[in-house]
Amino acid sequence: MGTALALLFDKGVAEVKLWSRDPEHAQQFAMTRVNQRHLPGIRITESVRITADGFEAAHDADLIVAAIPTSYLRATLSTLAPELPAGVPVLSVVKGIEDGTFARPSQIIHETMDHALSPCSADRATPKSWRADCLPPWLSQARIKGSTPACAIY
Repeated sequence: MGTALALLFDKGVAEVKLWSRDPEHAQQFAMTRVNQRHLPGIRITESVRITADGFEAAHDADLIVAAIPTSYLRATLSTLAPELPAGVPVLSVVKGIEDGTFARPSQIIHETMDHALSPCSADRATPKSWRADCLPPWLSQARIKGSTPACAIY
């Protein structure tokens, strides 16, 4: 999901950074520009910065997109939280519930990061969660590359 979203955001956002938890995977992905693990055969443009460094990916982001599988969400965000800038909204595209706690992704994000959630982060079962008017204004109006803020995708 993260790679596909990076391709989509790259069409309208000034700067897209894609984080990978595995440094070897990030290095290979950055060299080949293909995510063999999750989206084989699809090339990602050179303008998307691929990194295994959480701070590098998010330090100047205007939006953080969480695309981490629910089963790894809490552990991953707990590790990343100290590296992420405070006050940056998080757009969750994560589905499911956490095994054992039955927590929704939005609850896990709030508990681990204490960041503001984008209005689009409503549970996927809620139809309004994918309306264009729930996006940050700069994203819903993004049309020309280079004229919009930065985005970090995890």
